[in-house]
Parts: sequence; structure tokens; C-alpha cells
Amino acid sequence: MDVGMKGFKPNKRTPSPSTVAAALAQLDVHFVTRTGRVSGLRLAKRPVALLVSLAEQDEARLRLGIIPLLLRHPDWAPLVPEAVQQVSPHRRDVLKLYYTAAMILQRKYAARLEQSLGRSIPLADWYSGELGVPVRGDPDARLRILARQHRARSGLALNWLGTYEHAAERFVRQLDVSQGIYEHYHRR
Repeated sequence: MDVGMKGFKPNKRTPSPSTVAAALAQLDVHFVTRTGRVSGLRLAKRPVALLVSLAEQDEARLRLGIIPLLLRHPDWAPLVPEAVQQVSPHRRDVLKLYYTAAMILQRKYAARLEQSLGRSIPLADWYSGELGVPVRGDPDARLRILARQHRARSGLALNWLGTYEHAAERFVRQLDVSQGIYEHYHRR
């Protein structure tokens, strides 16, 4: 299955990249740069539609936005199975893989996320077993296994571990800067 989705074309109902980026910004997830004057407000108010739209995007940077979105809004996690059912069959793994990455990254970055966002709802572990990732264990080890599975499922020899870490680090750094605590973690 092509989880990287090389050559995939979103269907005509998939919102534009600008709309999706604007919706993320509306939800305080400034992960991708917005272009144009699109507000994204309507899409931001429809969590399942936004999750589906992210998974369906042709641009990898937008698909990767699933991770910071779920780190910022873990209360959306119960909607992910519905989104998985609505997303096109060849994109289901995208949503499951990035959700699982977000779930593991939430545990890895728990202290930093809590410092910026307060206590949050833990993301449920729905897909680890299906994806061949241990349900328990060191987050770094689990992420490495997930990355190997992603590579095998997609057929793309990309640094999936670095991709997951990039999404989380960029999001957490943004939170740190917005809260003025960046220096605390990076002065060492």
C-alpha cells in the first residue's frame, strides 16, 4: 500500500491546502504557512472533516499536520476512528500511522506539553497492535518500530522517525516560544 501517496490526487471535495492550513491556524496549530486570505473557520469547526482532509492532502507537510493537531487537541482522539472510516481506503494507513505517532509522541513530550497546555487527555492506543508496534515500552523504541512499519507499508525509504520527531519538536518549540519557556529547555 502506498502510504506516502506519491502521485495521489485528492478528490474534488478535498479542501485546498490553503484552507487546511488556515483551519489548523484557527485551532492554534501553526504548523504550516498559510497562503492567501482563506479563513478555514468552517473546516476548523468540523473535526472529522479536518482529519479526513489532512489525510487526503497531496502535500506531505499537510498530512504531517495530523500529529501537532492531535497533540494540541487530544480531545479529538475519539473522532479518529470515524475519520479513518471516512477517509479513502488508500489513505487509512496515513491517518492510523500519524495518529499512532502522535499518541507515542504525546507520552514522550508529556512534561513539555503539560507545561504549555496543562494536563491533557491521553491519546488512546487504538492502532499499535494493528500496525505491529508494541503497546508498551520506551517511546523512542516504539517510534523506531513505527517508522520501520511506515517504511514497509509505504515502500518509501524516508526517515519516518525524523519526520515524526520534526512534527513534534516544531510544535513543542512553537508552544515553548509562545509561552516564553524555550530558553529553559535549550540553555543547557
